[in-house]
Amino acid sequence: MINAIRYSNEGGVIKVSAKNHIVRIENPCQPLTEEEIEMAYSLLPSTSNKGSGNGVGLYIVHQLLKQEEIKHRFYANQNRYVF
Repeated sequence: MINAIRYSNEGGVIKVSAKNHIVRIENPCQPLTEEEIEMAYSLLPSTSNKGSGNGVGLYIVHQLLKQEEIKHRFYANQNRYVF
């Protein structure tokens, strides 16, 4: 959730929903390249200029969900990103 807040466009609306055991967090933000989307779960230093992130947030969430065998994904949907 903190990534959605940190990386949303100024004045953007973050949508959080839950339906049929699916939780969805959606936020507007600057477009990422396909390479950046593919590397979203990688343990790499943050290249963001939006704060002092260390690049481990999505990696940790991904590892925890994977360990518990919970399906999840991060993808672009027009000018929005969805987790």
